[in-house]
Amino acid sequence: MPDQSDHLYLTPVDIRFSDEDNMGHVHHEAIVGYIAHARVTFVDDLVKRSGVEDIDYVLVNLNVDFLAEVNHPGTVEVSSWVEKIGTKSVTTKYELFKDGEKFATATSVNVFFNTKTKETAKISDDLKSVLTDHMLPK
Repeated sequence: MPDQSDHLYLTPVDIRFSDEDNMGHVHHEAIVGYIAHARVTFVDDLVKRSGVEDIDYVLVNLNVDFLAEVNHPGTVEVSSWVEKIGTKSVTTKYELFKDGEKFATATSVNVFFNTKTKETAKISDDLKSVLTDHMLPK
């Protein structure tokens, strides 16, 4: 995987005291919340940049690997990028860092749908162009 500085989209998330469990570590549910915040911020921004209207997305799969413990206080930096573009879905990847140390990774699959018809929607050329711009170089 690339270094943190190589990622294409960064979302900072403050760690709250209430995110800790009874052992003083940030609870895994809070970490999933950080990923959700980064995912929505990232994908919403890409859809907005594309100019495509009447489209939204739904999470259909999320996989998280917890690599190390993390503690309050501080800020988590979630690095996000597009891994794969399908006909109606996009796979996004995430790495979570605190103080430069990676403590979790995640992958999500989101399916796009038309907000008027509620049917799944093919990714338009305009959206595909923006998504492609946020893939890591090979």
